[in-house]
Amino acid sequence: MTDRSESPVQLMALIAKQFPSRIAVATTKEGSRKIAEINFDPSDPAVDHILKDGITFENDAVRLLPCRALDPTVPLVRLRLSNLPFLKEDILKEQLKMSLEPYGSVLDLGILRESHTGTYMGTGYAILSVPKNDNRFSPLSHHLPWYQSDDEGFYAVWSDMPTYCRYCHAEGHAVSDCPKKCSSRVCWTCRASGHIAAECAKSKNKPFKKARKTPTAPQDRVDQVEVQSSQASSGITMPSTPSQPLTSNTMKRKRSIRNESGDDPRIHSSTLLTTEEDSILVSTQEVLKAIFTTTAESQDDIPMEINARNIDNPHVATDIVIVDQATKNIPQSQHQAAMDSHHNGAPAGYNFRHDSLELLFNISSLNCNSLVKTHDTQKQSNFIRYLRSLNFNIMAFQETHTNTDHVNFINVQFQASQSLWTRHCGLLSFSSKYQLSDNLIPSNPRIILSKISHPQNFYTPFHVLVVYAPAYTGKDRREFFDSVLEALTSVSDIDPNRIIILGDFNYSYHRPNLSTQTSLKWVSYLEESFYNVMHSGDNSNIPTFRRNDEIYSTIDYIFISNQMRPMLRATDIHRLHSSWTDHQLLSLSLNLGQTPTGFGLWRANPILAQQKEYRIQLKQRLTDIVPSLPTSMTAQEQWDYVKYEVRQFIQRYAIDYTDWRKKSIKALQRKRNAFLRSRPPTAIRLHYLPVMDQQIESLQQELIDIAALKAGIRWREHGEKSAGYLKRIHQVRTVEQSINYLQDPTSGLTVSSRTQLMEVSQAFYQELYSVDLVDEHDIDCYLKDIADLPQLNEDDCRYLISPITTEEIIEQSKKVIRRQSSPGADGLGYVFMHLIYQFSPLKDLILKVYNMALTAGSFPSSWQDLRVRLLPKKGDLSTLKNWRPISLINCDAKIYTRIINQRMRSVMDTIINRYQTGFLGDRFIAENGMILNILMEQAHVQRRPEIGLLLDQEKAYDRVHPMYLRQVMLAFGFPPSLVHSLENLFFGNAVRININGHFTNKVDQRRGLRQGDPLSPLLFNIALEPFLRHILQDSSFQGFQFQSVSNSATATSNIVPSPLKVLAYADDVCVLLQSTDDYCRLRHHLDRYGSVSNAKVNIHKTEAFSLDGRSYPEWIAFLATQGISNWHDHSAPSPLRYLGFPMIQSFHQRRYLEQQLLQTVKSQCIIYSQRRLSIKGRVTIMNALILSKLCYAGFVKSWKTTTLSLVVNLYC
Repeated sequence: MTDRSESPVQLMALIAKQFPSRIAVATTKEGSRKIAEINFDPSDPAVDHILKDGITFENDAVRLLPCRALDPTVPLVRLRLSNLPFLKEDILKEQLKMSLEPYGSVLDLGILRESHTGTYMGTGYAILSVPKNDNRFSPLSHHLPWYQSDDEGFYAVWSDMPTYCRYCHAEGHAVSDCPKKCSSRVCWTCRASGHIAAECAKSKNKPFKKARKTPTAPQDRVDQVEVQSSQASSGITMPSTPSQPLTSNTMKRKRSIRNESGDDPRIHSSTLLTTEEDSILVSTQEVLKAIFTTTAESQDDIPMEINARNIDNPHVATDIVIVDQATKNIPQSQHQAAMDSHHNGAPAGYNFRHDSLELLFNISSLNCNSLVKTHDTQKQSNFIRYLRSLNFNIMAFQETHTNTDHVNFINVQFQASQSLWTRHCGLLSFSSKYQLSDNLIPSNPRIILSKISHPQNFYTPFHVLVVYAPAYTGKDRREFFDSVLEALTSVSDIDPNRIIILGDFNYSYHRPNLSTQTSLKWVSYLEESFYNVMHSGDNSNIPTFRRNDEIYSTIDYIFISNQMRPMLRATDIHRLHSSWTDHQLLSLSLNLGQTPTGFGLWRANPILAQQKEYRIQLKQRLTDIVPSLPTSMTAQEQWDYVKYEVRQFIQRYAIDYTDWRKKSIKALQRKRNAFLRSRPPTAIRLHYLPVMDQQIESLQQELIDIAALKAGIRWREHGEKSAGYLKRIHQVRTVEQSINYLQDPTSGLTVSSRTQLMEVSQAFYQELYSVDLVDEHDIDCYLKDIADLPQLNEDDCRYLISPITTEEIIEQSKKVIRRQSSPGADGLGYVFMHLIYQFSPLKDLILKVYNMALTAGSFPSSWQDLRVRLLPKKGDLSTLKNWRPISLINCDAKIYTRIINQRMRSVMDTIINRYQTGFLGDRFIAENGMILNILMEQAHVQRRPEIGLLLDQEKAYDRVHPMYLRQVMLAFGFPPSLVHSLENLFFGNAVRININGHFTNKVDQRRGLRQGDPLSPLLFNIALEPFLRHILQDSSFQGFQFQSVSNSATATSNIVPSPLKVLAYADDVCVLLQSTDDYCRLRHHLDRYGSVSNAKVNIHKTEAFSLDGRSYPEWIAFLATQGISNWHDHSAPSPLRYLGFPMIQSFHQRRYLEQQLLQTVKSQCIIYSQRRLSIKGRVTIMNALILSKLCYAGFVKSWKTTTLSLVVNLYC
């Protein structure tokens, strides 16, 4: 009755009309199957009539032939037959029945035909009734003889049959143990027959790499890989603890020898594969023994691999890499070789050079049985958080039950970079490297078709089609797939050779009569042009849908175009928590080519430092290191050696620890899939499957809890307190900019290859960091021309060079312990350095290193081994001038400069003029903004023609000359030892530029202050101070002259302030000009300053503005002759921005600013409204994130009451 649309009432009316003598009728449904049972008196002649003629449907004259009910006490055996002879169908069935009669009563038999062409291919089926203890019948076997033939036979498989071999078809062994197959195997190592490389004695005896050690339990683990000989002689023992169950929070690290497929050897896939739906290739008892009969030690056998990849995208590395994430894609030998390279010499640097990575694309498909869990929002959050933790690049969903009210909130929870939603489907991209086009077939809510592309064209674009087929009737599915095929072939600009089709098809290839379930055109289209990826991992027979622990079927699929099949790397089926969905998650990994992005730098995960066991083991490791420090090394070399050993320890610990849950889930999923492949009886499946499901679910719940902790979530019942977390909710992750092409400054040509990009970058920065010759006598004269140059007193000098103490070091590291500051080449963040500083046996070494750096200018070599990351600025990114170089400096070196920075800040007020407000104590950036705003208001009232210039200094920090900086510091009275220390630390560094994760060869930094160092801003202020003082003391430079305003009420006059000539915040310099003569004097000072310091001003980027807001054509014309074309006055649509403060000069500029503010607040409110925040959370957002914007601009301009009311109303 499955294909009939009649209701049960209509069917019973039809039966009553045609067979009025029936006794009873019962209708039922089993999944999509509709069944009717009709009861007659056994002596009723209507029984023969209905069996012969059936039931006739009057509307279309279709006859439905029933069958006689079977005796429920007689066991049935369903056989799947193969290797049948090619005979006419009537002869074949007759002889087949005679061939099977010796084994039971034949109730039904038939042949199977190919679903599209109807071709017989030698396969069939049969149903036997085999009463128990009936000696008339012989026992079944896999090989059965054909009727009246001793030489010919056929094969039969059935449920609970004995183990047989699919290769030689003999009984008693599986394929993996087949002598015939084993004899044909050729070893890759010795080329001999009869065994494989994993079993080769020659391979086992070959020492091609270091022997892998078996680590102890994590809570007592001490490094066992590189034990010093002195430790061995001292009788140090390694404590251990007994193994615990797999689901314990204690990590297991027992390693196992991997077989050829990389799976657990106890459940090797070759012993568990099946190609027949009802066949059992390994007996249930053997499978259960392989899976469950394990010792405590063997339960923990989870293969471990080493990797250093980016968490956001595990296949494209950036500068900062978390070592304990996504560890399956880098070969063990490749990374180990990089580690071993440091044993050949002193650990002076930590830069590993690798080849390009495969650009692996990971996509998944899941029928989520509703993403919207209306009655349990906590379940919805856990479900989405776990899915997000799987780190797929793209995820496709079916049966989402989403609408416009839910989409915003779900997008916030997933934190995807892009998303497409319909009522039934969803497609999410979690990486900017995989950009989604609009839905190309928006008319059908059951499908999504999108083009996937890369912003920098790293790979050829392809299309993804998400399908959710109707589950009602076969007719609905046929119509649906016909419409999908028609829509797919009608879309223009689609490459049929690069398509991925995935989703819930709601039909199974394992069921007979495929033509009644779906469209034959659709099936033919898939078979001709696509490949079912689940065949590659032998996952095609694993059920993807379950219901009530009794109904299992395979209805979810992923197909790829045949031309994409060579790109296939891995497939898998993931079991999810039963309370989340009744489907399994399917995943696919494709190699889209070679990514131009390299590995970047390794970074230790700071979360490890919070673990008590890690701190205990680190202390033990340091205890072992201190006595073994080579006495032939200097203190600086010993310190680098300690850091290197700590780095090695962290890498080994992190890899083992953080991979455990992921490996455990994978092992359990593998065991579960193997168990299901074995086709166990229902009773055994119901007994054992919940055990594995509970283990998987508990580990998935642990991952959810960890993800919640990493997210910094404050649940509503606790009150949302973290303004930083709430701010990150609103921030949109920007595209991580890659350098795809650069312009060669020498030839003017554009280059794009990795080698050319690195060569151009190295040449550019070598030129930038190379000094232009300056005359020391000119520097002295330049400084002597400054009248009354202030100097530090003796007390200040003694304070600056006083010995550094342990308390000072620990205090500075404690201040920044929670900062996620990028470490340098050693990968050790502040939190790890803080732990090392607190280790008492290293106290003397640490103090010696830091005080020698202060007094003698002698540093560990790692302090001057820099990596530079380029951040994009405004302008043409094909020129390196528009990239900002940020130095990634080792945190122990930054602790030293932080100590010097703290000391220098306390004495800088005496030598830096009051118009410089950058990075100094008791000076505020808003002071400059308020002063300039007052000047502009006064100029507007008095109609003053003065103008201002915002100078743009080219590579201001990178062009500071070392000789000039040294002479200036000495002129200000800084102690010579401190000047010598800073000169040695900041100049002469070995710099390597990061270009898309690859590092250039060494660049010698002969000039420039490294951006990213805490001390660089103060040193730049010192370098710029002579230039500012030259302008301030120049009597010919008029600047802005304040006018006296008499007060008639008091008969007194105000004190006239001194002329205002310049305002500065570090390198942001604003110069005020009264006339063109002032501009000429300014150019004179700029030229002279540049000749002694290597400084350079970009005149064409300098911005001019009118102080009173009016337009002055004479100024505009004069500045144009000088190369300044950027002019701003009251006619500009938006206000001038100075240090981020808006300088409003007209009504429409104020309106523009207010509308921009309201739009920003509105967009924030839309996102925050989806978070269901408590009152405390709302207050946090209002005070810390919204009112702070108003307060910052309010330092300069007051807001109207109406504007404030609109902001409050928007949020409330």
